[in-house]
Amino acid sequence: MTALEIHFGKNSTWTLPSDRRFASTPRSATVIEDWKEAVNAALSSPLDFPSLDQALVPGDRLVLAVDPATPALVDVVSATVQWFCERGTVESNMRIVLAGDGQWSSEELAELIKQRCGLTIVVERHNMDDSEQLAYVAANEASDPIYLNRSLVDADVVIPISAARPRRSVDYFGPFGIFPLLSNRETRGKFHSLPSLEDSHSHAKLTGWADQAAWWVGVLVGIQVIPAGDNRASRIIAGQLEALEAGAQSALAEQWNEALSDSPLVVAVIDGPPQSQSWLSVARALATAQRHVAPGGAIVLVTQLSQAVGGGLGRLRDPHQTPESIAKKLALDASDDALAAAVLLQATSNYHVYLISSLRSDTVESLGMGAIADGGQLTRLMDQFPSCTIIEGVQHHGIPA
Repeated sequence: MTALEIHFGKNSTWTLPSDRRFASTPRSATVIEDWKEAVNAALSSPLDFPSLDQALVPGDRLVLAVDPATPALVDVVSATVQWFCERGTVESNMRIVLAGDGQWSSEELAELIKQRCGLTIVVERHNMDDSEQLAYVAANEASDPIYLNRSLVDADVVIPISAARPRRSVDYFGPFGIFPLLSNRETRGKFHSLPSLEDSHSHAKLTGWADQAAWWVGVLVGIQVIPAGDNRASRIIAGQLEALEAGAQSALAEQWNEALSDSPLVVAVIDGPPQSQSWLSVARALATAQRHVAPGGAIVLVTQLSQAVGGGLGRLRDPHQTPESIAKKLALDASDDALAAAVLLQATSNYHVYLISSLRSDTVESLGMGAIADGGQLTRLMDQFPSCTIIEGVQHHGIPA
């Protein structure tokens, strides 16, 4: 019997007994080692756009709008700010706006960037409940108001940096789709309503809204990072909206082209440091895992999640409400974890769901999941099933069903 390693979180590995019963998604054969070179190649020759430094003139204020779920976040952001500074942008004219999802603090990220490249860059963590951080931009075609982070609105140039995710991801809104995470709570709630996301027409309208919001603040170009597992990246792509989306989706399809058969047990591993792990990551992971588990099967979410339970997940604890009534309330809930709660409610109605996390076991169990504390418990659970599929970096995946 050979050994199977499951990698998750920051430098965390479990070694489990394995044999041919276990299928695992392959890791990328290409991993970025030289970030300065990779960023230079992407930003100097973006798709359908001139070198990105040509988008700025002296004195322009540049804002990098960063998705906290981006793999190798510190590496790619540090190399990007260094690239712009080497081409004439001064530190004081550059700002990083970090979406509020996840556990990063602005001070922590700023210090890590300084350690990596020696630059002192202001990092702002977006708070969608702080009216001082929000600015009205315009109304979309449906007359819905568009509010965005004030620093983005005041900037001369805005460039989003995000993880590339497949179109089939539960909350995919295009390569500039960081918009709802940098807007107000009401808007984010509309974007994270599960019934709207599962309806193709409604989802397409939301994606169009995200594209429109990007256009209103003058976003012309973006940067996407192709995940490679273990908080690494295989490629960085920059470019104009349509070209960037096509390039990123092509790269993902080439890298994650393995079709998996439904399995009675799916072990879904959320990788990346604890700061990047959130209930939104859990929602994405669980939505993907459900597409690959056999009817009545089991899903194990392997995480380092420590984010507290909020108002959305709290609804799952109400014994006096039916699943149907809870689902209806969650569809209108704008809590940070409302989408995770809706996906979890859906999953636990059809499958057995287990969670490995940094949360207390009674907290996990109160949400309808089983808590797994160590590798021994996971091994014993896996031994109960004739086969198992392991999906690493599942929060970024959209493996063809």
